[in-house]
Amino acid sequence: MTTLISIDRTSLSLSALTMSDMPPATSGWWVDSRGFGRPEHTKRRTYASDAPWTKGKVLTASVADQSTLPFTFWGMAASTSALYALMDALEAALDQFTYTVTVTDNALARTWTCDPADVRWSDMSLAQSRAMIVMGTVTIPVYPVAS
Repeated sequence: MTTLISIDRTSLSLSALTMSDMPPATSGWWVDSRGFGRPEHTKRRTYASDAPWTKGKVLTASVADQSTLPFTFWGMAASTSALYALMDALEAALDQFTYTVTVTDNALARTWTCDPADVRWSDMSLAQSRAMIVMGTVTIPVYPVAS
């Protein structure tokens, strides 16, 4: 299985930030394949106003709603300052007002339009700190239909 995630950074005048499912040779990001998922499939429902003679609710509309693309990732660098620079670059990419993320899984590419994302950095063990390795999770709000 081959997975590649590409975060567009055109609005930052930078090339795409990419992560694959293979650790880089020296510095960069990779996707934790155990922590990768597809966006949720959620609905936004509209109901008629409640009436005293109607049981339950009457559905009047149902459309796909904004959902999230979650995944877990790892990063590594040659020094602590380089690792923090890598983390800053990822946060900047995910802080863009609007951007696209393309996920290629076994040669099938799907692209989502995204909103600013939430990143959670895990606590670093002493061994991870010495090795300049960090783990994180991201939750990216995505438009419900991939292109």
